[in-house]
Amino acid sequence: MKHILWMCWVCIALPFSSVAENEDHLTFNDTLVIKLTGQTQVRIIGESMLKIIAYTRADSLKNIFINDLNAALSKSESKQLPVKVFYLVHPNGNRRLKMKQEEYVDETFELSREEYVMTENLPKHELNLFDLRTGIVIQFYVNDTSDLKEIADLNLLAAINFALANKKEVKRNYRYDIAQRLGGFTEVKKYRIHYETIEMTPVAGITLVGNVPAPIVGAALTYNYRNKYNQEIFETGIKMSGYFFTDFSGGKFNKVYSNTGYDLFFLMNASPRSKDSFSYGVEGGFITKSPKTDGVFKGNPGYFGFLLEYKGFQYSFGFIHYSKQQSIPTIGVKLPF
Repeated sequence: MKHILWMCWVCIALPFSSVAENEDHLTFNDTLVIKLTGQTQVRIIGESMLKIIAYTRADSLKNIFINDLNAALSKSESKQLPVKVFYLVHPNGNRRLKMKQEEYVDETFELSREEYVMTENLPKHELNLFDLRTGIVIQFYVNDTSDLKEIADLNLLAAINFALANKKEVKRNYRYDIAQRLGGFTEVKKYRIHYETIEMTPVAGITLVGNVPAPIVGAALTYNYRNKYNQEIFETGIKMSGYFFTDFSGGKFNKVYSNTGYDLFFLMNASPRSKDSFSYGVEGGFITKSPKTDGVFKGNPGYFGFLLEYKGFQYSFGFIHYSKQQSIPTIGVKLPF
């Protein structure tokens, strides 16, 4: 009973201690970038490229936004374009405009943000339009109020239709850059991180066979398939593990017994658009006696289990089918490598 309680404590404590190290969660969106004159550009951000290229409200909301912004600037004392503007459009039709002046924005400094702005060569002013009905965000990057005229004249639907014409290729990318040229548009760059890997990794952990703890050491050959955000979709492979049991009696270790397990496994990522995703799956195989040591299992019992993987820690819940009359439950945890 003590062994079972201890193993349950390990399975609960490890994921929580791992979460405490990094609590930030990153979700992934797709972006259509429309580059205009100089540094001026527009970014349409959505849950997926398919939703972006199906979006039809861009021009109507943009025109309302520009009109409301110009009206607000004409009433302000400084007449200067704020560093940041936030414009929210609610599904019920209500609109709200919020502007942040430079003296307030500069109170906080984010190095990662500044590095990103320099890498992307973004202008000083960032105007954000939030369509709360669809979840689409449109960002306008301009140097001053004179760029608002170019933004007002821009046909966003034409830009979206240009991407729509290349739908099959565009949807494979998490970012698609185009530029306005001579009244039309041309492709600039596509961003996609997608690859498949075959990896050989060590396996180490501990499992509870019945009420007997057994360290596990072995190796796994794994095939990984990842999406365009470089997030794992699924993994499958074969694993060889050594189960080690000890004879501890009379206050000392008398002998070590070992068995070798061979398993096939499959894991599916439950949330491939999240940085802190978790996977679930199954594994199955059989266990044999190691050739140079006495094994606890004298035959070749089968094994089947369910898997849960989070932050590299893999938890297994299964049973060893020892005979027609007996199945031994198992619970285990394997360390990340």
